Amino acid sequence: MTVFTSQEKTNLTKLLACAVNQGKVLSLDGLHGYLYGLAINPEPIFPSEWLPGIFGEEMLELPSEEEGESLMGSLFTVYNRMTQQSQDKELLFPFDIRTMDVDDIPRVRAWAHGFFLATSMFPELWGMDADGDFEDDEPEPYGVEDYGEVDVASGDAEITACFSVVMGVAFPERIPELFHHGEGNHIMQGKKGPDLEAKLFTMLPDAVASLQEYANATRDDMEGHADNYQHPQQPLRVEKIGRNDPCPCGSGAKYKKCCGK
Repeated sequence: MTVFTSQEKTNLTKLLACAVNQGKVLSLDGLHGYLYGLAINPEPIFPSEWLPGIFGEEMLELPSEEEGESLMGSLFTVYNRMTQQSQDKELLFPFDIRTMDVDDIPRVRAWAHGFFLATSMFPELWGMDADGDFEDDEPEPYGVEDYGEVDVASGDAEITACFSVVMGVAFPERIPELFHHGEGNHIMQGKKGPDLEAKLFTMLPDAVASLQEYANATRDDMEGHADNYQHPQQPLRVEKIGRNDPCPCGSGAKYKKCCGK
C-alpha cells in the first residue's frame, strides 16, 4: 500500500534529515506509524505536543524559509489527510503481512515503534493509570527503555493484549517480559523465539484494528454527548507559512525566528 505520494516521500525524507539530533528522529516508516497513532486519537492535540516526538526536543535546522515551508507543509498535509481518514473510518493498516519479506521486517518494526510512541501519549484514552504506568516519573517518548509494561487499569484484557502485540513487534527484546505472564499467556503457548515473533507480526494488523475501533467508539461517544465533550479537532490546515506567521511547531514565536531560521 502506498502511504505517501512520491513528492511527500521526498519532502519528508528531507525534513527528517533536518533534525538537529539524528539519534532521536523517527524513520520514514516510524513517522507514518506515529502519525497513524495521532490520527486515531479522538481528542485535540497541538503540534507543539507531537512534533518533538518526531524530531526530538532540539527540533530542526531547516535550510531556508522557502524550503522549510514546503517540507513542513508536506508533513501537515499527511497529518491532515490521515486525521480525516480516521474521522471517516477509512484509515487502514499500511502493510500486507501475508506478503511481506525479510526486508520488510525492520520497516514494520519501525512503524509499530512510531505507533506505540504516539498512542502512549494518551494514557487516559486506553484506560491506563494516571501516571501512564511508565517506569520513570517523566519518561521521554523516544525509546522503549523509558517505558514500563502497558497495563490497563480497568482490567481490559483485550486492550492490554493489543498493546503487548504492538510492543512485541516494535521492541522484540521486551517479548519475554511482555508475555511470560497474565493476558499474554495464550500467545506464548507452544511458541518460542522466532516462532513467537512471527506470530506477533501476524497479529499486528488485528491488534491495531482493535485499538482503532476502541478509539472510534470513544470518538462516537464523545460526538453523541456534545454537551459534555468537546468535538474532535478538525485537521490542522497549513497552506503557506509566511515569515511573520506563527511557527507551526506551536512555539508561539514567528516562523522566521523559530523553525524558519
